[in-house]
Amino acid sequence: MLIVVSQMILKFQSPTTGLFPVESGQNSRIGDVRTSIYCAISIWSLHLAFRKIHNDETGKTFILAQTAVKTMRGILSCWMYQIDKVSV
Repeated sequence: MLIVVSQMILKFQSPTTGLFPVESGQNSRIGDVRTSIYCAISIWSLHLAFRKIHNDETGKTFILAQTAVKTMRGILSCWMYQIDKVSV
């Protein structure tokens, strides 16, 4: 099951920022916060489902959890870089 998730979702994640692109093409380099939030929620939900169903001895649920955490860290860093542009 993790192989299917890796082929469909995780291969599009940026290795440096942790964000997911606007489009799912291989050449898309523009990260999108909204898409990344949806992907992080879906990956975290899948992590919880795997943890409940399977007795994980191979670390698959750990990989899913760390992918979701990496995505949320990327989103937080994007928001922190934009703090100067927010009007109070």
